[in-house]
Amino acid sequence: MIIALYMRLSKEDDEVVDESNSITNQRYILRRYIERMPELSHYRIVEYVDDGYSGKNFERPGIGRLLEEVKSGKIYGILVKDFSRFGRNHIEVGNYIEKIFPLLDVRFIAVNNHFDSADYMGTTPDMDVAFENLMYDYFSEENSIKIKSDLFHKRMRGKYMATFAPYGYKKSPEDHNRIVIDEEAADVVRLIFRLYEECGVKAEVARHLNEKNIATPQEYAKKKGIAKHWKYEQEKKFWNGSIIGRILKNPIYIGNTVFHKKEVIEVGSKRTRCLPQAEWETCENTHEGIIPNKQFEWINSKNFKAGNYLEKKKPEKDSAISYEGAEKKGLHSIRSRNKKSMIPWYTVKERNEKEGTRILLSREL
Repeated sequence: MIIALYMRLSKEDDEVVDESNSITNQRYILRRYIERMPELSHYRIVEYVDDGYSGKNFERPGIGRLLEEVKSGKIYGILVKDFSRFGRNHIEVGNYIEKIFPLLDVRFIAVNNHFDSADYMGTTPDMDVAFENLMYDYFSEENSIKIKSDLFHKRMRGKYMATFAPYGYKKSPEDHNRIVIDEEAADVVRLIFRLYEECGVKAEVARHLNEKNIATPQEYAKKKGIAKHWKYEQEKKFWNGSIIGRILKNPIYIGNTVFHKKEVIEVGSKRTRCLPQAEWETCENTHEGIIPNKQFEWINSKNFKAGNYLEKKKPEKDSAISYEGAEKKGLHSIRSRNKKSMIPWYTVKERNEKEGTRILLSREL
């Protein structure tokens, strides 16, 4: 049989910087308690740890493994430093202590609360236990509100609180809560805005970047040794219109930080809901911008109209090229439609072995 030592440290506890709640300290308290209890010394000791998980719910890997062992009948007893380490939801904690564990004949000990379920065989724990769990639940709510308020004011003061810097920036070596321009990636961001300003087609910009073998934000982060988890990892190896669109719309590139786009549904839950744009918070001039304000506003305005794509110098005869004329001259021409207005367009390309494909113009039929 097993004596399970359960230890938990949440992000909220880390913000409060309470050394007494550290995993190391919890382990010391639980091991010392077992040493003073000869009746527990002959059981095998197994540790279950959740580091960085809220106690408001039981969606934690460590507690999940522990409860599976409880169901299989391998656990004799569970030791925790106090009730709040096991959980901060007083209803769920009370349900386990008063109903589930007694039914499965599992002993539960909260050291600092001086609680041992063996003292309540056949009876229900007194009101003090229920009141303590209720207070832990209340403390969790209060603590969450304080931390959110603190983070909000830090962001409003220009602090960048996200773990990773956005593409085009990097964390400042002097201040981890400040971002500075990463010139290598910033040059790509400037190129994206310039190309889109000229062609107005996100897919064309993505195609150009892929042809030039320019690393996507994900590949660039990997090259820099940034261990960031990406959704749809396989799709992020190549540029596409979605990636281009997110960069073009992100005000981070003009020096503004936008936050409070999402919020958790309840304290301790991982589920979030997207907030309407009217509830977003914007803090201006928090860092140096990569893109001029006028260029950003023009590209994201309703009146935006693109110029010719990738043309530094317009050939004199470009204006006379038609769809049919392009076919006669042996140029590669493509018919397409604007998705929004369904206006037919034609694109004329010239292929050259040395220079590659060059788009001469993209024009309405």
